[in-house]
This record gives sequence, structure tokens and C-alpha cells, in this order.
Amino acid sequence: MTTVLFILRAVLLWVLAPVAGALLDTGRGYILSRAGDRRGGFLIPPMETVRQMLKKSPEKHVEIESYQRIAVFYPVIGATAAGLAAFGGGVTAVCIALAFSMLPLAFACIVFPSPFSRISGYRLLFGFTAVFVYFLLLSAAGIWLGSGKSPVSGPMIYHMHFFLLLMPCFKLMMEGSKPFGLTDGLGDEFPPRMHHLLRLGRWYQNAGLLAVCLMLSGGTPVLGASIFLILYAVSVLLEGTVARIGLKWMLRWGIPAGFVMLGINLLSIYLFKSR
Repeated sequence: MTTVLFILRAVLLWVLAPVAGALLDTGRGYILSRAGDRRGGFLIPPMETVRQMLKKSPEKHVEIESYQRIAVFYPVIGATAAGLAAFGGGVTAVCIALAFSMLPLAFACIVFPSPFSRISGYRLLFGFTAVFVYFLLLSAAGIWLGSGKSPVSGPMIYHMHFFLLLMPCFKLMMEGSKPFGLTDGLGDEFPPRMHHLLRLGRWYQNAGLLAVCLMLSGGTPVLGASIFLILYAVSVLLEGTVARIGLKWMLRWGIPAGFVMLGINLLSIYLFKSR
């Protein structure tokens, strides 16, 4: 019976998460459009916008590629967030959630093989192995912290680190992996249907973030919603800023910055535990 409820809870979350996430994504798009950013939101320009940009400014090619390389992995991040919200904390839960997160990317590889055709298997395996090890380190740290009685210990502190530090680290590592060929061969443009898949990933990510904010608040809706709105507002501001500055620096400094963030993350966990 417990197993059946476990599966039903996971299925229910996977069905409801994109509904809640879609509403949040609509709000994000409205905020960005009011701020004068009409690219479509979240670093994924509509295809017609991409074509026009390339016609007017061929030098924008590298910047657009940067948007696309980041966008490809949003479904993985979002689905992992949804999986963690369904399965809770712990090493086993992280393994299950990460396995679930592979589904959107696997689906993309099957339905849209051309953008991924030049990515060699061992390079892709290397990239995801690095991310998987990072997940395990954070999960182990969460269990380690959970031995205390602090109200912010255990899965709560783990989830907080996941969203505040893992996601940008993950994106930076993906961007900085270009010299190794991990994200080469994605092409100049995504097929139109790819954007529907990426949008679904954003919806999962929004819903997962909201669920984790509620966890951090101890189940208090007002506090959880407040935490979410703060992080959401910061993400919108950062998104607009990064889009205007450009992402070329990530191509050069992505991997070093990712490992620096990993070091800061683990150091903060150590200092928190040693208090």
C-alpha cells in the first residue's frame, strides 16, 4: 500500500507541477514584457526573433548559441526539482529524482536527434557523472546535517543549497564544457517543437522551486510564498541583466566558476555543521 501511495504521489506531482508552473511562467513573461524584454522569457528567444537577430547581426551567433546550450538542460533541472519534491531528501531520493530528470533529455534525443547528433556518448556521460556526484555530495551533507536538531537541518538545508547554489553551478558547468565538446553540435536553431519541451521544463522548475520554498518554511504558506516571491523576483532581475550583458564570459570561465561555487557550497555546509 505504501508503494502504491508513493507512486500515486509522484504521478500526481508530475501532472500538477506543470499546471502550477505554467501559471508562474505566465507571470514571469508578463513581468519581462512590461520591463521591455520581449524575447519570450528565460533566455529562450522565439525562433522568429532568432532568425531576425542573425540577419541583422551575424555576430550575435555565439550569444544565441549560449542561450540554446543553457536552455537544453532546463528540462533536466526542472524535472529533478519536481522529483525531489515528490521523493523527499536522501541519497536514494536523489538517485530516483535524477533518473526521472533524464526522461526529458532522453525524449529530446529521440524526437529531435539532429541537435544532439554530434555529442559523443562518453562526453555526455562525463558531464552527467560530474553532476550526479555533486548531487550525492549535497545529499550526503543533508543527511549529515540532519543528525542535529536545528529547524533548518537535514533535507531543508539540502534543498536550500540545491536551489541557491546547485542550479547556477550546473548551468555554468554545462556552459564551460564547450571546450570538451559536451555541448557542441546543438545547431544554430532548435526545431519549433523543442521549445514546447523546454517550456515544460521551465514549468516543472517553477513548481519545484515553489514546493521547496514551502519545505523551507516548515509548511507555512505565507512564509513559503514570501521566500518564493523573493527568489522569483531576484531571478527575473538576474535574467534581464545577464541577457543584456551577454553570456560569452561563461564559455571561458564556466567550469572554473562552477567548481568555485561547489567549493563555497561544501565549505558553507562544513562551517554550519561545525558551529
